[in-house]
Amino acid sequence: AAKSKPIAAFAPADVLLDGQRELVGVAFVPDGTVYVSDRKAGAIWKLLPSGSLTLAVSGLDQPRGIAIDGDGRLLIAEAKAGRVLRLDPSGLLTVLASGIKKPRWLAAAPDGQLYIADSSNHVIHIYTAAGVFVSDLSGLFAAPVDLFFDTGDKLNVLDISQSGVYRLELNGTFISSIVVTGVSPFGGLAMSPDDDYYVSNYTTRRVYKYSQAGTLLATLGNGTGKAAFNRPRYLDVDADGRVHVADWFGNRIAVFTSTGGYIGEYGTAATTPQGAGINPLGVSVVKTTGRVYVGVQATQVVYEYALSTAPIPAPLVLSPAQGKTVHAATPLIVGRSKPGLFVELFDGGVSIASATVSEARGFFQFKPALASGAHSLSARA
Repeated sequence: AAKSKPIAAFAPADVLLDGQRELVGVAFVPDGTVYVSDRKAGAIWKLLPSGSLTLAVSGLDQPRGIAIDGDGRLLIAEAKAGRVLRLDPSGLLTVLASGIKKPRWLAAAPDGQLYIADSSNHVIHIYTAAGVFVSDLSGLFAAPVDLFFDTGDKLNVLDISQSGVYRLELNGTFISSIVVTGVSPFGGLAMSPDDDYYVSNYTTRRVYKYSQAGTLLATLGNGTGKAAFNRPRYLDVDADGRVHVADWFGNRIAVFTSTGGYIGEYGTAATTPQGAGINPLGVSVVKTTGRVYVGVQATQVVYEYALSTAPIPAPLVLSPAQGKTVHAATPLIVGRSKPGLFVELFDGGVSIASATVSEARGFFQFKPALASGAHSLSARA
């Protein structure tokens, strides 16, 4: 029953990163810490659960994919330098692998080994946790770009050139594949709680659900209106099996059931500043916390959303929701009311800011400077 519940994603409680140059990868530590790679700036940003933002690493040569290993250490694919690095919590930066043509995405196996997608060489490199080369997985792939381990500790690889998904043992032994001819290219890959695959295709404007055996189970986005995609790119699945799809040109995240039924959307003009859609490229759901992180290509912003099982709401009067606890020092507070009304922002019942709604569509925003700690925000018009 939980899988068919409506979903609401409130407008961003925090804009996590803004004004960066080219945000590419996002990785999460179990304690709630978020890392984001900035390829053009050659940097990795670190956001603590308290909302504190720091520069974790700088001076890198086009860092792209990032991941967390079993010990909570950050792994970095430094694409142009052809290296893979490991950042320890102490700040120690170690070169684990070098001489790779173009490492882009990577994953840490349950046994500690490191798998690196090198799409330019059509191969996946395997290294030990200490950085010792083990072997190459080759002969299967044309352009491996995304890889992860499922609940059965099997390696899953998306090949965008062949529109294929491959499943392998840790040692590289082939298990199965799904290669779809005439449907090219696949853009994003995610897995359901039942270990079925979801793959997006922005040419056909569909998301397809396949079993591991390659049986087509459902098609998402073949409806009309909001039940259709404009350009679906990356996607993810939450703990209840709902599919969150970054509809790139649709300026939204669209949410569907596991059988393809349309549920709702967020990140639309109704819940963002000045009524502009977020033009999302990537979306990641942290299943343990119910938080969603959305990357926006055009503006290089990462938004954080909170999920609930409430019905899809009308445009919110305040984002964060009334009484929402905020930890960031300068949160972006976005709301909507009637033009001409006087809006006052409160922190725990104390007025901290005010504004007159002058924007014709009724949008207003605050970005207050708050002391460290938790703050319960609300607004009255």
